[in-house]
Amino acid sequence: MRIKNKQKKPDNITDQFEKLERPDPTEADLKLAEKNFRAFLKEMSLQQSPCISELHQIKTTYKDIKETKILTQIEIVYSGKSYPYNFLNIRGTLIPDYLHKEIFQCNFLDVEIMRAGTYNSKNSIIQLFTGIVIIFSTCIKSILVEVVDPTITIEASLQRCQEIIDTYEEDRHKSILSIFEYLAKAIDIYEKLDLLDSFIEDPEGAKKQYKNEPCFIDKLKSYRESMYINSGIHLEQAINECIALGLFKQYQRSSTSNKKIENIPVICEGHTLLNNTKLLKKLNGSSLNIEGNLKKKHNFEAIDHKILELLKQDKFKNKYKSKNAAAEKIADEIAKEIEVFMNNDRNNNNHNQYIKLENLPTRILKLINKNPALYEQIIHK
Repeated sequence: MRIKNKQKKPDNITDQFEKLERPDPTEADLKLAEKNFRAFLKEMSLQQSPCISELHQIKTTYKDIKETKILTQIEIVYSGKSYPYNFLNIRGTLIPDYLHKEIFQCNFLDVEIMRAGTYNSKNSIIQLFTGIVIIFSTCIKSILVEVVDPTITIEASLQRCQEIIDTYEEDRHKSILSIFEYLAKAIDIYEKLDLLDSFIEDPEGAKKQYKNEPCFIDKLKSYRESMYINSGIHLEQAINECIALGLFKQYQRSSTSNKKIENIPVICEGHTLLNNTKLLKKLNGSSLNIEGNLKKKHNFEAIDHKILELLKQDKFKNKYKSKNAAAEKIADEIAKEIEVFMNNDRNNNNHNQYIKLENLPTRILKLINKNPALYEQIIHK
């Protein structure tokens, strides 16, 4: 991810100075500053203090110095071990190390900083960047169960993920891969959006390049908004699929849950895109209950659909004198097929809904009552 002026973090200290309303230094000012600095180095290097014994070397290599960065290092405790993490320190503002990286270069220490929310940027492109990384890494961690080395990058951890996914049965394998397909689409749009954003931030250069199209920048801004929305849509699809497949189960809570008392972990805090725009809303109890009820309804409808399919077979046509007798006898004939169907559906779609076989006649009778055409087909008059 590139660092851009104004909205994104600067590469070095001099970038920050560009924001200050100060007159540009003259050539004479620069020469005087260099002369004074050289004199300072010379004076200090002649002293005998061991603390400044290396200043002579600095003096001799002064011309090779291209930039200066001030770093602040903190310790992150991960699984009981401490790991160093760097921030670029610019006039007291701490810039996380992950803002110098692309998505696949980020590691799980970067994610810990992102999840905490302390250093979240208000910039929408950076929000999209961190949102994708947080969801990507959380999905990976759910598959791996445990990340032993938090310095491993997303790119490196994907190989281990693939090895585990390849052991899944076919339907779950396809479902998990669909998550990564959604994420890949979100990332692809984000990367194009990031390039477009840097172009928009240089309107003067763009106007010179497209001087025959004065409205070009306005068109780009409109296109930018569309790309941002589309990337967010794919990210939300990935999130919802993770929830549906149980990968985010440890973060889900009922409407009566108290996360502080029950110590329920959260994916992230204070994230404008993920928390404030409710992309993670299905982890919420009420939304989760609604989603669960819809899935239960769908699962029972699938069973009814299978029963109807079997009832319409020619072998049951005009065979019974009453619907009650039909329900009892047909239930005996199709019970085994319905049992196999329910077992396969539960395994393939990761749910536990089923009907007891002793209740199958009642289910069949209800379907006959709801379908006059089916009644006419089965009952012999």
